[in-house]
Amino acid sequence: MTIGTRLRTAVGVSLLAAGVAVAAHGAWIPAKAWLAQRLIERAWAQSASDHGAAGSGSSVGSGSLVGAGGSRGSGGAVEFGAFAAGDSRRTGSGNSGSVARGIRPWPWADTVPVARLHFVRQQQDRVVLEGDSGAVLAFGPGHRVDSPLPADGGNAVISAHRDTHFAVLKTVRPGDPILVETWRARVRGQASPVHYSVVATRIIDADDPAAVAEVLGDAGDDRLSLITCWPFDALAPGTRWRYVVTAVRDGGNDLDPPDPSDSQRPWQPPHRESATMVATNGV
Repeated sequence: MTIGTRLRTAVGVSLLAAGVAVAAHGAWIPAKAWLAQRLIERAWAQSASDHGAAGSGSSVGSGSLVGAGGSRGSGGAVEFGAFAAGDSRRTGSGNSGSVARGIRPWPWADTVPVARLHFVRQQQDRVVLEGDSGAVLAFGPGHRVDSPLPADGGNAVISAHRDTHFAVLKTVRPGDPILVETWRARVRGQASPVHYSVVATRIIDADDPAAVAEVLGDAGDDRLSLITCWPFDALAPGTRWRYVVTAVRDGGNDLDPPDPSDSQRPWQPPHRESATMVATNGV
């Protein structure tokens, strides 16, 4: 075998090994995402049956700080969690008897599921996680921690990646119904979903403070603001543009109003900058 033949063989073997490594890495990412979704779905189901009972190794209750450090995620690549809120972790209000406990999908998770969105026309479901850091958005839609929870009244801000969990927004149109199950309703045994209808879709500049304030602000109604990066099919990871879907709650199917004496959220976080409107290195 000549030197040239050996060289070509070595190069071929190296390229083959590199190709196998890339393929394995590419397969691992969707496999990890698939497994995470199954664990999140299981945690969501347990939140109703267990009522967030203490004693479960994966439960998060009031008075406990969860996920300190919270550096896990997708290498920092984020769409934008909630414009400019906090990646904050929540601790409870000190009411240890509260039903407001969440089930962590895995023991070291920095978050808990708080709601489920059902896009009726698209026949797709999304479990919403608490918080909108890059670590949270790597696994599902994230709820902006300083906005009301869905169906609690006010403007519930939820964001996710445009190429995964909120790719569905590309097909959402005004008039589309969205059904919402909430964590609080499930632990209280309320089975009926809350009905919302999409009233608008728009594109805004994340660098425009007025536009951001309008999307995040309280409009005096019960609404969902669903946010992702735009355009949907862009190859470049960074973008200043945000695609916003606004859905307003229909009449009826009312939940009990929030009880000020009850800790309605899994935990109260310290304020940190979120990944929503500030970060432009989204996927």
